[in-house]
Amino acid sequence: CVFLADEFRSSEIWLVGMDFTSPVVGYFSKKRISNLKLKKKKLSIGKHLIEILAKKSNSLLFNVTTFKFNSLINGVIDYKLK
Repeated sequence: CVFLADEFRSSEIWLVGMDFTSPVVGYFSKKRISNLKLKKKKLSIGKHLIEILAKKSNSLLFNVTTFKFNSLINGVIDYKLK
């Protein structure tokens, strides 16, 4: 979806709840993950792809996270919720 928004030249792209580096995988989505190693690999790849896009995109990318889970993404503006 992020790449699609960029392709349509969105001025801003907001990533909400994308806690790529949280130690607790699935805290808000899935309570039971059958293959944790695979899930962490997919999150790592997703973060890497967004960092690549952030370098070349004309869109402003914002990552909305909580103070509990701090997931910094290089090239993306960090926006904290209390």
